[in-house]
Amino acid sequence: AAASVYTWYYDAALSNVYMTGDSVMPADSIGSITYYVTETANGCEGPSSTLTVTINPIPVAPTGGNDLTYCLGQPVGNVSGSANSGGSLRWYSNNNLTTLIGTGNSVAAGSVAILPGTYSFYVTETTTGCESTYDSVNVTINTVPNIPNGGMDMVYCNGDMVMPLVGTGSGGTLNWYSNAQLTNVLAANDTLSLTTLPVGKTDFWLAETNGFGCEGNSDKVSVTV
Repeated sequence: AAASVYTWYYDAALSNVYMTGDSVMPADSIGSITYYVTETANGCEGPSSTLTVTINPIPVAPTGGNDLTYCLGQPVGNVSGSANSGGSLRWYSNNNLTTLIGTGNSVAAGSVAILPGTYSFYVTETTTGCESTYDSVNVTINTVPNIPNGGMDMVYCNGDMVMPLVGTGSGGTLNWYSNAQLTNVLAANDTLSLTTLPVGKTDFWLAETNGFGCEGNSDKVSVTV
């Protein structure tokens, strides 16, 4: 017996042939198209069956949010993005889009951005099963300076001349403070001049800020009169 021949048509009236064969290569255009296929055996063509092929558009890339910058030790927030085609967002840690780290409009960056450096997060948008190209958001973790040296604790008798406190750092900007929370600046340089001090112990804190604007931990110096 002769092999069956499959004929694919564009129309239900079977008047417009698209191709023949046991499989069909759909037209490469966005939208849905229905094909009608018949089987012919021994010269007789049977009734048609239908196959509908839908090609969905690839959405445009979403818009990534602002790049973020932190100092080492600060809590790292979320990176965010917004959809441009009404789809869902997927976040990756590599631009090959193989390492998925979260979904939704935002994702926690602190599990990836830990040590000093710049980390890129790649966000795509998916609609009707089709994933877009990516946009990226960068998170930079800057170093903090080492603890500066505020010098030795000093002890004076009441009425003695009190010498200035002189600190040393690693090339950044030194600030002297009157509180451990480092909110009340007494001097914005390496030298803190002391005029009159009350009898008893007074504490001072010296911290250094580097070129990234990151301030490190402080050194405490006590002066006792």
